[in-house]
Amino acid sequence: MAVKSQSSRVWYSKTTVTASHFIYNSTKYVSATTGWIDARYDHVNVQCRLASKVSAAGVGFVYRVEGKFDTLDRPASIYCNRITAVQPIDQLITVTPKVKQIRLAVKTSASVIGSPCTFYGGVCFTETF
Repeated sequence: MAVKSQSSRVWYSKTTVTASHFIYNSTKYVSATTGWIDARYDHVNVQCRLASKVSAAGVGFVYRVEGKFDTLDRPASIYCNRITAVQPIDQLITVTPKVKQIRLAVKTSASVIGSPCTFYGGVCFTETF
């Protein structure tokens, strides 16, 4: 299959994450309606990376790709990962379920005061012939 077009959207750009509850974009909104992006494309890939991590031992970082269908309109977990160390390169997550919308939720495993976690995350959409 040849690539017809590609586009991307950014959820997090050098975003500092300090909260132990999920946030859904760089402005750190927590609303159930925040962060959703239309995902009706041939191929959907989430790209993300934990660039720096809190120095406190035992504090981890969690991110989750969520999707929802048009008819159910409730978030569902597509992929979830807990990170205990900084990632040297971005990770790609292929979203195989054909959902109406997706979002990327992030949080720390405990509230952070001193040294926050820095996170990058976006999505790439590809249309093919």
